[in-house]
Amino acid sequence: MHLYQQHIVLTGATGGLGVALAHALQAKGAVLCLVGRDPQKLHALQQTLNEKGGQAHYVVVDLSQPLMAPQLVKQAVAAMGKVDMVINNAGVMDFTAFEQQTDDAIAQMIHTNVTA
Repeated sequence: MHLYQQHIVLTGATGGLGVALAHALQAKGAVLCLVGRDPQKLHALQQTLNEKGGQAHYVVVDLSQPLMAPQLVKQAVAAMGKVDMVINNAGVMDFTAFEQQTDDAIAQMIHTNVTA
């Protein structure tokens, strides 16, 4: 797949898989919009990628919150000018037994992992 100068939104960018994806995409010449909840981690990753010759921007957003996806798109377009692709790597997990999970926790997990 040709990724050079493709404008890619990468959600969950600061997790283990997200960081690895960001480096791999940067190595292919993609322009990245890194997305996550932790501004310090996003900024550090952005700096690392840009120091390696990449073009990375970041947006701080919590996709577990309702109506954040449209805001993310607006901010990504503002940062990069356009969006060619979205890699939805954001996700949450709850390591408790299903019967012990609250309705709110299940709804948040479904919203983040599926809906957003």
